[in-house]
Amino acid sequence: MTPIPDLELAPFGVRTPVKTAFAPNDPVEMMLAEPAQMSMQPEATPIEATAEAAGPHFVSGIGKVLGGGPAPAMTGRGCATGHFLHPLVLHNEKGKFMVTLNADIMRAIAPRYSGANGARQAEIIDQVGPLLEETLTAYGENTLLRAAHFLAQICHESAGFRTTEEFADGSAYEGRKDLGNTEPGDGTRFKGRGLIQLTGRANYAKYGTIMGIDLIAGPRAAAEPAMSLKIACEFWQQHGLNRFADVDDIETVTRRINGGLNGLDSRKEFLAKAKAVLSGGSMPRPLVRIGDTGPEVSVLQHRLIVAGHRVAADGDFGPGTDAAVTQFQASRGLQADGIVGPSTWAALG
Repeated sequence: MTPIPDLELAPFGVRTPVKTAFAPNDPVEMMLAEPAQMSMQPEATPIEATAEAAGPHFVSGIGKVLGGGPAPAMTGRGCATGHFLHPLVLHNEKGKFMVTLNADIMRAIAPRYSGANGARQAEIIDQVGPLLEETLTAYGENTLLRAAHFLAQICHESAGFRTTEEFADGSAYEGRKDLGNTEPGDGTRFKGRGLIQLTGRANYAKYGTIMGIDLIAGPRAAAEPAMSLKIACEFWQQHGLNRFADVDDIETVTRRINGGLNGLDSRKEFLAKAKAVLSGGSMPRPLVRIGDTGPEVSVLQHRLIVAGHRVAADGDFGPGTDAAVTQFQASRGLQADGIVGPSTWAALG
């Protein structure tokens, strides 16, 4: 792969020594909250309930309260140099994407449809595609992992980019005060619309105010492809999803959007396709070991945490991470040498 000019880091796919700085007050948070046991409407994915219903807890994409709250923040400080495959760079120092995000990228990720479904998919992609790169850049979703996770989630939520409106009629939301549906007809009027479905009077009011458009008077505007992209990006930003994408945490991203893990396998499939498309066909993990630092180590540590090991997610492959890796390898029948290569990455999932 030929290096791209004006880049501090080598292009994606090239292992290179880089210097990674961690600001003293820039925590890397791991939120591992579990959904509370509450009923939910099948097939429904409203963005969030009102703040009043949420209280101190996070309110998920289907109006379910997630209990527990964030785990303690892990903070890395200072600078360190290590070898790793940088998973984050999609743009050069001028902020331009190295990979052009456009309609072709969306088509490469999405399933193919024919007939009316194919026509609607083409209409949505043709309207969103030209705005994709500019919009994602404006919302800071300009790294490979951030863009890949975002595209995977909106592809699933929109049934493969073939709808920006919930298939159901919305009557199931009638009288849902947690969604702000306090007037007759609100359930149908404020049904799920958008690439990440906006649902309920309160959310239409909230995001309409943010977007500078009256979505109460004209709720169908939320289903317009261009507007639905901006609303999805605003939702992504408001719910802090970049930090979970940065550590490749699809489960937490999914919970924040869906309220549970509905459709997780589909989301994972779209994520794998998005990563492959954005990285030029492959996204191999690097060999990492004790002494290494950076985003790949953070991804490793997060996966160790998911696997049940107690390790700080600080991006520093120190003795604690080395011990956790060795224990994990031994438990999976792998060579317990503390070196994370293809077999260990595969076992970590």
